[in-house]
This record gives sequence, structure tokens and C-alpha cells, in this order.
Amino acid sequence: MSDSRKVLRVRIIGVLALLVLVYAVWMTVSPPIWGEARCARSKLPSILLLEFAQSSEDVAGLIGEPGDDRRCLARVQILRDNIWVATYVALFVAVSLLLVRRNCPWAKYLGRLAMISGIAAGLFDWRENHYILEILRLGSNAVSLQLLALRGATLSKWTLIYVTMAIVAVAFFGLNRLASWIGFLYALTAAIGLIGIWDHRVIAVAQIFVPISLLLLAIAALVRPRDLIESGC
Repeated sequence: MSDSRKVLRVRIIGVLALLVLVYAVWMTVSPPIWGEARCARSKLPSILLLEFAQSSEDVAGLIGEPGDDRRCLARVQILRDNIWVATYVALFVAVSLLLVRRNCPWAKYLGRLAMISGIAAGLFDWRENHYILEILRLGSNAVSLQLLALRGATLSKWTLIYVTMAIVAVAFFGLNRLASWIGFLYALTAAIGLIGIWDHRVIAVAQIFVPISLLLLAIAALVRPRDLIESGC
């Protein structure tokens, strides 16, 4: 592959990283603008807590009953998240391909594993969103089956996301200082996040490092792309 094509592939990673970051910020701060999303002013419920809800009482405390404005806001957030899932899966795949091309005997296997786990994480994320949308349509006393299915999808999603991050972190080590920092942040996020599988409150801590790693990746890939295409171990 020519050097210019390698640079282009890395710059695509930079664009995807920037897209994931910008969309996440927009998704968090932008008010509802979609047709069915004309919600009254209310505080957005914690989607993370809803993902890990275990009882009808948890659901009622977070989003109330049908007609509650919090349900409207949560629906907006889930519909937006369905689009965001596609962006981070695309980024996982792009970085996995970068890892596959490292000139190491184990790189292609790790890269393919990261690609599979990253795509699977997105599929479970979409499945999770499906169950949340079902819960939003039902009264809190009629969601027991959905909660059971939601918990399975949630645990699978977060586990696969952090496993993927741990694997793709390898793609950045051994290149240069900035790339190593990106790899370190990915690995740190993965380590903390995997602890959060048992205590979901820790996941919020892990997510603090995600925008930093995305910003550094975007800068490295767009400004100094050749630094990310060295082929050695």
C-alpha cells in the first residue's frame, strides 16, 4: 500500500474520532429538536442508571410513569444514541485495521478480535436501546421481562466496549510519545470500566478519560498521521 493511502486511512481515523467526540457533546447538551421530542423543560434522567435498573421501583424513580416529561427526554437521548453507536463502531473498526497492519506476528489476530468485539458491542448497544424504548412505552409495573433482557444487553455491551478498548490500545504503543499516551488512556479507561461491570457507578469515572483520548487521537491522526503508521512492534 502506498504511503499516501496509509496517511489517508489514518486521517479517516482522525475524522471519526472527532465525529464521535463532537456528536457525544452535541447529544449531551443540545435540547430536544426532533418531531416527537418536544418535551417540557425537565432534567434528563440518568441513562446509565436506567441501563442498570433492577426493579419497577428503580424505573418509576428514574422516569416516572407514561406521560412523564423525563420519559420524553430519555427517548430523545436513546434515539440520538442509536446514531452515535454507528460512529463509535466505525472508529473501532478503523483503529482495528490500523492494528492489523502493525508488523507484529500477533497484531493481525488482535486487530481482528478487536474488530469483532467492537461490532458486537455496537449490536448489543442497539439491543439495549431497543429494550429501553420498550420500557419507556410501558408502565413501571409491566417492565420485569424487559428489565431482565436489558440487563443482559447492558452487561454485554459494556464488557465488549472495554475489551475492545483494551485491545486497540495496543495499536498505539511503541510508536511515539503522543500515541503511547492515547494507548495508555484507552487501557486505563478499559481497566476502570471493567471494574464498573460489577459496580456501575465506576463506569462514570471511566468515561471521564474518553473525550481526552478521542481529542488526542484526532489531533495525532489529523496533524501527524505518519506517526501512527510505523509498522514495527
